[in-house]
Amino acid sequence: MSSEAHSGIVGMVNCLRQEPGGSRIRCMFVSNLNGSSATPCLEPGQKSTESAMEGDLVMNVFRDGRWGTFRHQLISQEPKEELTESAFINVLTRGDLSSLRWITSPLRHSSSSSSSLQTCHVYYSSLNFRDIMLATGKLPPDAIPGDMALQQCLLGMEFSGRDPKGQRVMGLLPARGLATAVEADQRFLWEVPLSWLVTVITPLLS
Repeated sequence: MSSEAHSGIVGMVNCLRQEPGGSRIRCMFVSNLNGSSATPCLEPGQKSTESAMEGDLVMNVFRDGRWGTFRHQLISQEPKEELTESAFINVLTRGDLSSLRWITSPLRHSSSSSSSLQTCHVYYSSLNFRDIMLATGKLPPDAIPGDMALQQCLLGMEFSGRDPKGQRVMGLLPARGLATAVEADQRFLWEVPLSWLVTVITPLLS
């Protein structure tokens, strides 16, 4: 039983119910939002207490003149699906590869406002050892230098594609390279030599 304005009784009861025999635990909690509301007597044998306990609820909450309850209900985490040309790959639950999803990229709303950044269309992305360790949860985000641990997505560092002028380029990114489009720093963006394309294409034509 509790009648404190700021009480940890709900969390404590949830923990106690996880212990052996915890299924028998019941709680009565006064949670008035109005300071002038009457506070019922929570002593055993009182009429108001007995009527509340007849429902055999785990959490019996008295609030501003009425008895009610608190319920713990899981909210569906399934993301809303939509068609988009700008997206990146990320794990919704770190360590669970089945949660890999395409996520709508913020690049679809605006282009870069910095002259040092270029929005490039991605043709190929790499999946390196760091990506696998992060996705499987074997490498914690705070192991990455800088403020990367605060980023939404850490997967993907290398890519190749075309820059806004249509030039074939390759580049390095701090993250979010497994995408349809990326924002790349010009300092880490290089032109793909034409000779590399000829070397790959020639055997296919022979």
